[in-house]
Amino acid sequence: MQKVTEFEVVDLGIQYPGYFQGFGCTFTRYDHCVYGIGANPAEALDDCLEIIAQMDVDAEDLAARIREIEGEPPTTPVAEDEAYYHIGVRWNVADEIESATREQLADELAAACEYTEDWQITTMDDLRDRVRQIRE
Repeated sequence: MQKVTEFEVVDLGIQYPGYFQGFGCTFTRYDHCVYGIGANPAEALDDCLEIIAQMDVDAEDLAARIREIEGEPPTTPVAEDEAYYHIGVRWNVADEIESATREQLADELAAACEYTEDWQITTMDDLRDRVRQIRE
């Protein structure tokens, strides 16, 4: 499971489905992003966190960190019909190759048909270099 190293929460406000401009990472320092919708900010943030959890990211830790910094989001419903509250979350994760275990690196090499029998005695740097080569 990937650990979030930095993040930002963006309050996108109340939007009608036909007018939502979208949300992304372009021109930001972040590599990943999602947006969530709901009847209020709390539901929209929960929607984001559910999506993030499906991406093999530690969403529980991220949720705790968001609530520690931002506080609890309001649960007051949006007053307008057919309009939804939108929240965006952008984040970066730790370099997964750097944080991977020896076994995870060996599994990735094996999946790429680059299995090595010496994975238990090879240096971690060598295993990381091999994984980087197969990902290029």
